[in-house]
Amino acid sequence: MAPASASPTAGRKKYCPYSAAPSGTRAACRSSRPEAVGTYVHELCHTYTNQVVDRHPAAFEKGAAAIYPLVATQMESMAYPSWHIMTYETLVRACVIRYLADRQGPQAAAGESERQSAQGFVLVPAVAVSLERFAAARDRYPTLDDFVPELARVMEGYATLAAQITARELAAPHIVSMVPANGAVDVDPALTTLVIRFDRPMTASSCAFVGRPDDIPTVARAPQWDDSVTSLTVEVQMTPGRTYHYWLNHGQNLGFRAADGTPLTPVEVRYTVADR
Repeated sequence: MAPASASPTAGRKKYCPYSAAPSGTRAACRSSRPEAVGTYVHELCHTYTNQVVDRHPAAFEKGAAAIYPLVATQMESMAYPSWHIMTYETLVRACVIRYLADRQGPQAAAGESERQSAQGFVLVPAVAVSLERFAAARDRYPTLDDFVPELARVMEGYATLAAQITARELAAPHIVSMVPANGAVDVDPALTTLVIRFDRPMTASSCAFVGRPDDIPTVARAPQWDDSVTSLTVEVQMTPGRTYHYWLNHGQNLGFRAADGTPLTPVEVRYTVADR
C-alpha cells in the first residue's frame, strides 16, 4: 500500500522503533525472520495510520466504540485501553496482512488474520479486505484519508455483529476451578501441584502459561492431563512470600484450546504464597 501523498511526513525518513523484551542476552537490532519483518512493517505503518485515526476520530468511533467493550479484557491485557488505541492497532495489523498477502501469499495472510481475531482484533480481517479495495482504486482514493468513510462503514457493519462476538465468547471453554484459587493471598507454601479444571475436553497437546519466568512457579515436570482431558495438573515448587502473576493464554500464545480448537479467552492469574 503506497503512503498517503498528503501525509505531513511525506519525503522524510521514517523510523521503526523496535524493542525486545529484556532477556539478559544481547539482542540483534536487525533480523530477516518473517515474524520480525512483520513487526517492522507494523511499527512503520503507525507513522501513517495513527495520523489518519487522529484526523477522523468521529468517523471511527461509532463502530470501534461498539466493539471495544466486547474485547476490552484482551485489549487491556496488551495495554490498549481505549477504542481509539484499538483502532490504531487495527489499521496497522490490517496493513501487515496486506503486506503478507503481497510478499508471502494468501495462506500467510489468512493465518495472520486468524491470529489477530484470536487475540481480540475482530475488525482486522475485514479492514484488511477493505484495504485491498483501497489499493486497487487509488485513482478514486488518492490518500487513506479519502478512504476513511469506507473504513468506517466496515467497522460499523461489524459492530452490528456484536451479538455474534458475544456468542463466540460464550462458546469458548471456561475454567471451572483452580488450585490455588485465583486471587488467593495465603497459599500454602507446601502446595506442590497446580490444578486447572475446564468445562469441556481440551486439546491435550498444548497449553500456555504466559509471563516472566520469575512470575510463574518453578515447574517440576511436564503438565499432565487426566483421561477426560478436562483437568490439568502441574507439579511445581513455590517460594514462601512470593506473588505469582501470569496468564493462561495471552497474545499469540493460545495453547489452551478446546478439543474443537476454540481457544480459551485469556485469563489473568494472580495469587500470593503465605510467608511461613
